[in-house]
Amino acid sequence: MLHALFVRHAESEWNRLGVIQGQHLDAPGLSSAGDVQARALAEDLAGCGAQRLVTSSLRRARETAAAIGTRLLLEPVVDAAWDERGFGSAEGVPFSSFAPGTFGVADGQVVDADRAPEGGESLRDVYHRAELALAELAPGAIVVTHAVVLRCVLSLRDGISCEDMVFEPLTNASAYRVELEVDRPGR
Repeated sequence: MLHALFVRHAESEWNRLGVIQGQHLDAPGLSSAGDVQARALAEDLAGCGAQRLVTSSLRRARETAAAIGTRLLLEPVVDAAWDERGFGSAEGVPFSSFAPGTFGVADGQVVDADRAPEGGESLRDVYHRAELALAELAPGAIVVTHAVVLRCVLSLRDGISCEDMVFEPLTNASAYRVELEVDRPGR
């Protein structure tokens, strides 16, 4: 049984501006509000009993993990498996520049799990990546990741297929408990 806490990184400058971040452009780090959120989250997680701290390789997640690690006395371990969905050529462009459904989601529902932006990943790609990363994750971890990856993890936790995922808002610097049976490699 996997027991872990998953955290969406604190607000970044590009979150604040409504710009697509993805993974290929390591966008600017946390906003001033994000710095405050990260420290507050670290306080909230104090005493949670985490044994390890894993973070996406992207700056906004690493900065959030640094605040958590300082408070919990845990050294963050970087794992690119937890990086945000690659949005390819759309990265660095405001979300408002794209029509609903462009990235496979419209009105909070998946409309095409296989649609991928040029040079980017489909939702199915990210869902599969999250599934593989969960199988490798040791219990007792805090994982600092991103909205699309976190939605995939929560869907996997709840037994929801990629095609049936719901894209409800996930607040920056929010934490979610995940307990689920995972298929471990070699077992």
